[in-house]
Amino acid sequence: MKRVFWTLIGLLLLLTSCDENAGVEDRLSVGVVYGLSGSADKSFNEAVKFAVTGLAAEQRLVYEWREPRDIDEMESFTRELASDEHDVVLFAGDPAYLEPVVTDYPEVDFILVGGELEAPNVRALSFQSGRAAAAVGAVAALEARGGQLGFIGGFDDRDARRVLSGFQQGARLVNPEVVFHIDFINSADPAAGDPQRARELAERQYERGVEVIFAYCGRDIETLATVAAERDAFIIGSDLNQNWLEKGHVLTSMMRDVSEAVGESLDAALNGSFTPGLVRIPPGGEDGLGYFVDETNRELLPPETRETIERVLRSMDQGIDEGMDSTPQNDGTTPPGSDTVESTAEAPPA
Repeated sequence: MKRVFWTLIGLLLLLTSCDENAGVEDRLSVGVVYGLSGSADKSFNEAVKFAVTGLAAEQRLVYEWREPRDIDEMESFTRELASDEHDVVLFAGDPAYLEPVVTDYPEVDFILVGGELEAPNVRALSFQSGRAAAAVGAVAALEARGGQLGFIGGFDDRDARRVLSGFQQGARLVNPEVVFHIDFINSADPAAGDPQRARELAERQYERGVEVIFAYCGRDIETLATVAAERDAFIIGSDLNQNWLEKGHVLTSMMRDVSEAVGESLDAALNGSFTPGLVRIPPGGEDGLGYFVDETNRELLPPETRETIERVLRSMDQGIDEGMDSTPQNDGTTPPGSDTVESTAEAPPA
């Protein structure tokens, strides 16, 4: 009887093992390279992470990831993951640092999250960053009665400048006389953030009369939200719903459907329907208009505010938005008297 019992147990374990192996074979193997602000940035990279970990929790994929601290590591980590025979390499950074890798690994499929790159093995997810940023720019200009708006970016790169350009355009369509105060944190360790410098920049902007700061700076959003509450002022978050950080002081959050777009691309790879090419992702949030409304900020955005934002976006759709995704004209090279004020703050230590 004991022999029969242990024989049955052995057969059960063997069948279980076979089932598990079959499941692993059906999974997608993914390598993930996050942007410089790290996977816990409470913003763009974390939205990517949500999509990956969600599918991993469903046991539909296995993955390994890298969090580069600088541009050199971004490319070297991507090469490392591409050489590890993953089915797909997911890259959440500047396409300039992906392009040389995809050329050297033509047999690997890549997903570029946020950018445009033409290659036969790249699926590029291009978000309408300028349009989403224009929506929150309109929100900011409607709130800032004194016409002073701030922008604090985490890292001064093309993506941040594209978002800044949209923010400026949306605000100007509400108030052509608005003045912008622009700073970048440029932390020596972007993944860790720099809360002290973030605080200094925010306090300086509020002291200059800024009423609303667009916080496009990853995890340093928490520091800026705290300063906004202390100053009885406002910030705007980005990419994830950050309205909850300091209730009553986060006007809204710019929304790009990062998690959904990444999830759909990974689903395509899982189902064998992965195709390269450019995929343009429309803004998410409130009715797909690029900003987020929930119970924490609904009172701050009454119906008339939302109607104004819709009018602004309709104006842009009618052709006023030509070039909105390019680098903003007022990028620190404008002459005195312009409507953009670049910070005179000292640069962060290298």
